[in-house]
Amino acid sequence: MKKRIVVGSRGSKLALLQAESVVAKIRKANPDLEISITKIATAGGRDRRTQLDRMGTGVFVNELEKALLAHWIDMAVELIAGAKDR
Repeated sequence: MKKRIVVGSRGSKLALLQAESVVAKIRKANPDLEISITKIATAGGRDRRTQLDRMGTGVFVNELEKALLAHWIDMAVELIAGAKDR
């Protein structure tokens, strides 16, 4: 039986490219793993009107953290710029 890993990522093109890059490296090192990427909407990604400096902290990572804690995903991949306040 294959081990399955669910990777959480924001749905932006750049976030998904980075998640796919990480998944490719994991697959190369662990070819028997079944890995999928789940898009997770974040407050920062949904809010296109508020200036970033007025959004507060964690707006690009809070939902990813909640998904990890709820065991909906096994790991999260996020842009370092989005996680800098952590």
